[in-house]
Amino acid sequence: MALNKETKITLTILTAIVVAFIGYRFLQDLPILQKTQKIYTHYDQVNGLKEGSYVYINGVKVGSVREFKLVDDKDKVRVTLGFNTGITIRKGAVAVLKSDGLLGGMAIYVRDGKGSEPVPAGGNIPGVLEPGIVQTFTQNADSIANDASETFDRINAITAQLQKIVDKENQQKISSLLTHLKDASNEMALLMQRKRHELANSIEHANHLLANLDTLSAQNSESIDSTITNLQQASANLEQISGGTVITVEQLNSILKKIDEGKGSFGLLINDPSLYNHIDSLAANMQQLIEDINEDPDKYLKNLNLIKVF
Repeated sequence: MALNKETKITLTILTAIVVAFIGYRFLQDLPILQKTQKIYTHYDQVNGLKEGSYVYINGVKVGSVREFKLVDDKDKVRVTLGFNTGITIRKGAVAVLKSDGLLGGMAIYVRDGKGSEPVPAGGNIPGVLEPGIVQTFTQNADSIANDASETFDRINAITAQLQKIVDKENQQKISSLLTHLKDASNEMALLMQRKRHELANSIEHANHLLANLDTLSAQNSESIDSTITNLQQASANLEQISGGTVITVEQLNSILKKIDEGKGSFGLLINDPSLYNHIDSLAANMQQLIEDINEDPDKYLKNLNLIKVF
């Protein structure tokens, strides 16, 4: 059955509508025959974000951006997020808007909440703007440009100073210095080459000396062990002598303490002042007696038989 012109036109229009709908859903990253769950979030600005930009959870694409709308007297931008069927967003989730690459594209990365209660369809989750490399560079472009300008100015100043330093006169001095260094290096190399044999002999003698020392140590190991044993015994004896000395000192301290306290005969002699007084008085009497004898010896010798004989 042949179709008339009107029917063909109608079918063509319907086919175009279906293709356009499928193309729109495809370009917007929407399921063609499935509904999506809408959740809203808000940002101060959404530069670089487009309708159809991807929404990720843990790096997995779970939806896309549906539309933007200015709200709160144009102070905020409400972004509609469309999530694929079967994706559950829990309360406490955050929608992070950040760069999706170096070309300035933006995407939304959802950090899911820790709770068990899901965000209902048409609900809201807070939005956080996380500047990427391009945004950070754009925000700090003036500061970076100033720093770069200062850096280039410093490089130019250093280059100018180097040009002043490396003039013709200084070039000759530097060339002369390098020549002297080269000559000194050559002379050092010749000296090392000439003295190589002597250095080898010195090293060989040192090796022989070390070998002889090892042999000497091995041969006299018994004597060394005996000496160490004797030293250990002497150390033990010294410890015993030291212990006896400590005991003797303690005993001497005890005796001196008793003498100082006036205990015993010697303590009484030391601490009794009357003994000193008697001795001092006796010495005075003896001195007087001697002087008296010297002045009048007859007084003391007249009763002696020796005097009578004479």
